[in-house]
Amino acid sequence: MKNIKLENKVIMGAIITLLFVAVTYFYTPPQALTKWDRYSEVLPIGKMVQMQSDSITPGNFMGIYTEEWGDEHNYTVYFDSSNEIDVEYKSYTDQIGLNGFMFGIINKILYNLHIEPHVRLQIIYFINILFACLMITVLMYGIYYRFGRGACIGAIVILLPFPVLFRAVHNLYWCLGVKIFPTAVSTLIVIRCSEKRQWKKSYYFYIMGAMLLCLCNTFEFVSMEMVMCMIPLLLFWIDDPQKKKFIQLLISSIMCIISFIISIFIWFIQCLFYYGTVSETLNHLWNMIGSRGGFNAISGDPLSELGKSLSAWDVVSAFLYGDKSYVAGPIKVIYIVVPVLVILLICCFIEVQHREFAIDCSMGVFLLVSFFSSISWMIISRGHAYWHVHLSILLWFFCFIPALGCWAGSNVEICWRIFEKK
Repeated sequence: MKNIKLENKVIMGAIITLLFVAVTYFYTPPQALTKWDRYSEVLPIGKMVQMQSDSITPGNFMGIYTEEWGDEHNYTVYFDSSNEIDVEYKSYTDQIGLNGFMFGIINKILYNLHIEPHVRLQIIYFINILFACLMITVLMYGIYYRFGRGACIGAIVILLPFPVLFRAVHNLYWCLGVKIFPTAVSTLIVIRCSEKRQWKKSYYFYIMGAMLLCLCNTFEFVSMEMVMCMIPLLLFWIDDPQKKKFIQLLISSIMCIISFIISIFIWFIQCLFYYGTVSETLNHLWNMIGSRGGFNAISGDPLSELGKSLSAWDVVSAFLYGDKSYVAGPIKVIYIVVPVLVILLICCFIEVQHREFAIDCSMGVFLLVSFFSSISWMIISRGHAYWHVHLSILLWFFCFIPALGCWAGSNVEICWRIFEKK
């Protein structure tokens, strides 16, 4: 690791622009309402409608839907300027839903400024996209800082041609920027510590706060988010395996676990206000956690009963070979992995001939942990991952695919230097 020069920071600024342009290229008003998981986005939209009417109950922070679950009546009510449509709010009690509450505040401010509904929603989408872009750029900066220019370019190049991540980036339910936020915080902390040679105790609380904010939005992909958050700290320790750095890594991991426990407690309190009794609240939490994890079946629910019989391989197979996907073709990630592996084999052949290699202990650990981060949700939350296999493509574009791009980019950079020497 080394200090980043001014001209390199300018390069990172250009990367911000590149990412932002790439996102806005895929982001147009028609796509914004049709491209990615509109089925779930009705929840924050419903909360925005509810708060627009000066109410947060029932449900407090929880997502809200109107009419029947998953319909698009929320959009109809939101775009109705007359406010004459009668609405019966229903709480979605499977999430804390802080995202809907925060967007509801922004929407209320814009509503009081007498801005039209379509314009308000576009502004909110823009804010959501901008935050996600900034978080992605922080991660690219961390990759550049640790692995160099080739790895950073490789991660960008492997993401930009495939709009899977960018198709989801506007979605107000998923809030991809918030999901990346804990990893971005730990990345900045590692860069700061590398330059200043000093670890502050407050960093633990920064990590805990970032993870808690992430978990208070949705619980989807929580295992991936927690593992991703620890990757920068893990590499920081591997580069210089001191005891104090291992302790920092361990305590940071514990803080993430504490954040998860706090988020479950917040969820419990919300459900307690909603259901009214401790027994009914605990029963709901147990049913939701058990059915999503695939170790408990809800009585009378055939989907959760099937989920209990699933193995991790069943979920992975459904992802690789199933036909339920927003991505064309039956085999998703393979379309990216195979071409990249071909490039890597060619580069490795050249490197072996010249005894220069692009993989060291840090890169190897980065690849392995990134793979585990992406597949972890399919293992520990089999029920949820199986029924939402069409959304699981995001798991791989969050971590493993960019890591593979880093490795490919590093190999290409070494081969480039070899040919330059000739």
